[in-house]
Amino acid sequence: MADTKTLIELKTEAFGILTGIDPSQPIAPEDLETIGVYVDPLLAQLAQDEIVYIPDSDEIPNEYFLPVARLLANAAGPRYGSPMNP
Repeated sequence: MADTKTLIELKTEAFGILTGIDPSQPIAPEDLETIGVYVDPLLAQLAQDEIVYIPDSDEIPNEYFLPVARLLANAAGPRYGSPMNP
């Protein structure tokens, strides 16, 4: 089993959290692109706040994967009609 997850896996998981769609279901490329615009700013903010530094968004350590996916879903929420939870 891999010790890291990819950017595609992160965006897919975040979209599933946000919409309730099973991550095994196909997701439209436009939705992955929409979620994707929030990845770099989120990872930069986590590093700036000295929470965690993830240098490569295609190698997300497993221990950070779900928390980062949840934060990503929260950040993208307003684009899908869900309020951001502070």
